[in-house]
Amino acid sequence: MNRKSIVWGMVLGLAVLLVFPSASATQMPCAPSFPGHSDGSNCGLNWSKPDDANRMWQERYHSTHMFGWINYTNGHADGRFVNFALNEQTGEISNYTLKVYQRDGSVVDMHVFERITVSNFEKKEIRVMGAILMIQGSNAMIIIHDNPAGVIQHIVYNNTTSVTVNYTLGSDFYATNTYKNHTYGNLAWIMSASYNITGSIISGRNLSVEPNIVSVELYNSQSSFRMHALHRYGMPRLDENYGLGKVGADVFLTEQNGFMLDDIVPYRADIGVNVQEMAQNRIRLRISGEGEGTVFAVMLENTEMNAERLQVKFDGENAQKVSIEEIFGSSDGEPKYTVTTDDYGNNVLYVYVPHFSEHELEIFSNDSAGINLVYISIAFIVGLSVGVGLTYTLFRMRKKD
Repeated sequence: MNRKSIVWGMVLGLAVLLVFPSASATQMPCAPSFPGHSDGSNCGLNWSKPDDANRMWQERYHSTHMFGWINYTNGHADGRFVNFALNEQTGEISNYTLKVYQRDGSVVDMHVFERITVSNFEKKEIRVMGAILMIQGSNAMIIIHDNPAGVIQHIVYNNTTSVTVNYTLGSDFYATNTYKNHTYGNLAWIMSASYNITGSIISGRNLSVEPNIVSVELYNSQSSFRMHALHRYGMPRLDENYGLGKVGADVFLTEQNGFMLDDIVPYRADIGVNVQEMAQNRIRLRISGEGEGTVFAVMLENTEMNAERLQVKFDGENAQKVSIEEIFGSSDGEPKYTVTTDDYGNNVLYVYVPHFSEHELEIFSNDSAGINLVYISIAFIVGLSVGVGLTYTLFRMRKKD
């Protein structure tokens, strides 16, 4: 059995687990561990059928700002935030449009990419699961997230084949400035002539930029595209830090009517994140990785935590609260964090983790009730072997006791 078969076997196995522990205020163990994933346990209620989880997800996501839902039929995908056409055989994405929701309730459709092509792509399987669409090929995988950042990941896991991804930009966008990072890859800025918005393509070692085309050569590595509408606040040109390898993962968390949804998007192949505990006043994350430290962006929507009273513990010890400039400029061995607020009044934490391999982050506020949220897993866990580690996306739901 080859490596890709093992990966998909784990996905299917987790999707059909049927575990019904009692709902109590005692923390239940969280998602089962697997290679490259922080050790965890089975925490709460798993749906016996993927359709059940899809239904629950669909019922809960509508009132959030961070999560969407992809409807896919005959090569056309329509989500809350993204819309595109897909050639399943070649992996080509065309007419990729990002929907940006304005504060007045209007929606702006931004035609970001005319097409995105992948060389040497041979389709094996396609799956749509909640807010993600995945296309598995013989030597690469494409993952598209229906979230406000419109994340697209191309992941190459073949040990012998080099794959070229060409991003052809829409007429209102152009590429400029490449930031070099010899450890974790490079970044190309995506700018717009018509909209006040920026994006970036974070790549492996080889990246070239023309005004309307960005080309990335991947070999046992990945490239990620994301818009930075979520990062208008904070330090100017905050998105530059993504390309410089200073942001290891985005962690989106939202509470809706007693349910917790999360979407975890790593930008380094060695990064692992596991939500261990979730309550109204407390979040406990287990993080893992290799090599140098990084910053985790944790975005909290609709939680009852007071931004002024939020605190962070690193392996049980209080982390130092500093400015956002110090977070991205830090080079010492001390954990740090800062708290900002986005345009919707949601809390966004940037936590600097100075070193790895495995640590516990605890985010808490002492001014809100500590009602536990019991885990209900959709079991959409994607394990993708990339070089030294696994990149994966987690979608979970949790319900109050």
